[in-house]
This record gives sequence, structure tokens and C-alpha cells, in this order.
Amino acid sequence: MFSGMGRRLPLRPRGGQMKNWGWVLVTVSVGLLLCFSTGAAQQSASDRMFEDCSKCHADETREVAQKGGAHGEFISCEDCHWAHPRKGVEIEIAPCSACHDPEEQDHYALPQCVGCHSPHAPLDLEFSALTDARKACSTCHPDVAATARKARDAHAELDCNACHLTHGDSPGCAECHAPQDSAHYALSDCAACHPPHQPTAFEFTSLRGARDVCLSCHEDIAQGGGPAAVGGGHVNVACTTCHSRHSSDAPSCTNCHRSHDKSITAQDCSACHKPHNPVSAEPWDKIQTEWCAACHQETLAGFDHKQSIHLKNLACSDCHAAHPYPGVQDTIAACGDCHSPEASEHYTLPNCSSCHPPHAPLDFDFSSFEDVRATCASCHPEATEGPDAVGGAHADVACNTCHKQHNEIPACTDCHSPHNDAMTEDDCRACHGAHKPVPVRYFAGVSQ
Repeated sequence: MFSGMGRRLPLRPRGGQMKNWGWVLVTVSVGLLLCFSTGAAQQSASDRMFEDCSKCHADETREVAQKGGAHGEFISCEDCHWAHPRKGVEIEIAPCSACHDPEEQDHYALPQCVGCHSPHAPLDLEFSALTDARKACSTCHPDVAATARKARDAHAELDCNACHLTHGDSPGCAECHAPQDSAHYALSDCAACHPPHQPTAFEFTSLRGARDVCLSCHEDIAQGGGPAAVGGGHVNVACTTCHSRHSSDAPSCTNCHRSHDKSITAQDCSACHKPHNPVSAEPWDKIQTEWCAACHQETLAGFDHKQSIHLKNLACSDCHAAHPYPGVQDTIAACGDCHSPEASEHYTLPNCSSCHPPHAPLDFDFSSFEDVRATCASCHPEATEGPDAVGGAHADVACNTCHKQHNEIPACTDCHSPHNDAMTEDDCRACHGAHKPVPVRYFAGVSQ
């Protein structure tokens, strides 16, 4: 058929050169043929196995091809299904540990792999019915589990499948935090501030426009929004200056403000100062008088401990609603707030402080008063009316001639020479009325 067929190929070229090229070509050709034929045969066998299986198990082979992950890419049917059983015999399936060594990964040591993972689609699994999902999830995601445990928020109480119903599924925040429930929830890009697994533990320091974000939840802190509203010098301070993290402990006031006098021992500045409005005119809670006295020693020293009800029953904050600061005067309660004009005619007199120093209301000097009798009579009507009214020569004497200070009762001898030596009575009032020294009261056995 072919010319020269049956003839032996010349192994020795003309010229006598010993170049055995024929054997070389034959050897190489056979090697290449065996190599390619073996790979082709193996690929063909694998393909044939897949095609054969799919004839009866079309759904399974399709699922592996579409959702099998590594199972569909690197594993063939016979890697897990070692032999096809005869009719009536249960199929033998390789254990997961044949590939997934429990010693390599804690997750592989969990029992009942197929309780979560479908063998043909191992990453397409449903978590919704799984109890204690966090235990299983944490074996692959230990860092996430550790972060969630540290969280001081509602997310820490949730199981993983409360949010992740399927593997790799990350729901939108609005599925729980409805925008209509809060203006804050309507803000875009929640994850820009809130790490999903620890949503209240994030840094504010780099947040721009923090006040608008903060006030969307904390409306009461807004200026003019109520007792907790920001005021004083804090109006111009950004929220992030004090609050670097959400729900973190508030910083010490002394980070910015110098401490008080050394004798101030209160560790909590908020005993006197509202954090957001440290000079608020809102009344404080009762504070210890000695705290104020640490700076205002001369004021406390002016209190008459024996007489003044101001010291016995009042705290500084009952009259001083707020501490002044540069440019703002002290806010002091009106006397009428406690001393109602309806209770006494004396309380209707104007300008209480012209007579009564607020810190020592009973320690004042009458000596320079003019027409003091009307003032005194508003509390002591018996001195001007009735049987004990001022009379005799005393009728023309002003009250402050004798009573230069409140409750001061001078000795009669300051103005009147004493009787003769035979008069031994030390108390002039035994005979003479204090305001009406005449007529003299005589007693039995005393002659006129």
C-alpha cells in the first residue's frame, strides 16, 4: 500500500555516521502516547462516573455542581460513595473525618456534621432551627464570639442565628431597628459607627458631626431640651470630647477642670454640677454645707449656731440654686419663697437684706436705723400696744436706743443711775416694766 513498506528503516545514514535517531523518535513517541492516553483515560473515567451517577441521581449531581464548593470542585462521587450497593443494601458513605480531620480544626470535632451541613451543598445550610448556634459558630469564628461576649448591649444576649439564618448571610440592621421607631435608625450606613457584633463599643473620636448623630437618640441632651440639656461652657464642646466610646464611663471632670480647694473631698462632681450643664439654674440635690464652706469659710463663720434656723434646717442649695461663673451672677432665692407675706406682717416689709444678713439673719445692727419702731412693731406689737406698751419717758425713745441688736437687752443702769445703797434688788424689772418703767409696781410690805 505504501511505498517501501516492509523494508527496514536505515539506522545508519550515509556517510557512516552512527546517529540512532530512529530509536530516539520511537521512544519519545511511545512515552508521550502513554502519558496522554493515561490522563485521558482517567479523566474519561471520572466523567463517565459522574455521568453514570447523574442518570439516577440528577438532583444530587446538579446540587454538587452548583453549590458543592470544594466538594464539587475537587471531589468526585466515588470519593465519598465508595461502592454502589446492591438492591436492598444501605449505601456506604465515607465519614466526614476522612477528609476533615478533627485534630486540625475544633469545628470538625463537633458531632453530627449533617445536622447542619448538607453533604452535596455543605455551605448552603439553614441555621434557623439550630439551638445554641453560637457554640458551633465559634469553632470557626472564635474572634467574633469573643467580641460578642464582651459586648454590653442587647446583641450579647442573641444567638448567632438570630441574625444569620444561613451561612454568610448578613441581614440589614433595619430588619430589627426600624427607621420609623427612631430618627437614629434612619441614619445611613450603620456599620460606619457600629461593629455588628459589638454595636455600642466603638470610637467616637474620629466621628464628624457627632452631636447630630448623638442627639438623634439623646434628645434630652439637646440645648433647651430639658433638665439634662447642655449648657454653660459645655455648649461649645463636642460630645466626643468627653464621650470617646458609647456607654463608656464618663471621664473625670478634672481632665479639663482644675480641682477645687484641697478641702473639697467629694469625689463625684455631679453632687453639685450637672455633667451637661455644670452651671444650670436647676436646683441641685441637697449638698453638704461643708463642701461649700471649703471655699466660703467666712460665710459659714457668720452663721449664729444658736439662733439661726438657716444653719439648722437649710442647705446652701436651698437658697443658692446655681453657682455663678464669669459673666453670670449668683442666683439666690427670694426671701418670700420661705417667708410668706401672708404669714406675718413683718414679711411684707421691703428689702429684707437691708436689715437681715442672709447668712446671719438675727445678727444685725439697729443702731443706725431711723423710724425703727414700725419695723420692730411688725413682729413685736405688744411693745407698742396693750398694757406692756412703751410708756413714760420711754415713749419718746426709739427701740434701737436700747436694742441696738436683735434680742439684745441692755442693763437699765446704762442710762439710769442706780438707787441708793440700801436698794439691793439687781433686777430693775422686778418693780419697773421694761417698756413702761412707771408706774412702779409695788409689792406687799413695800412702802411708797
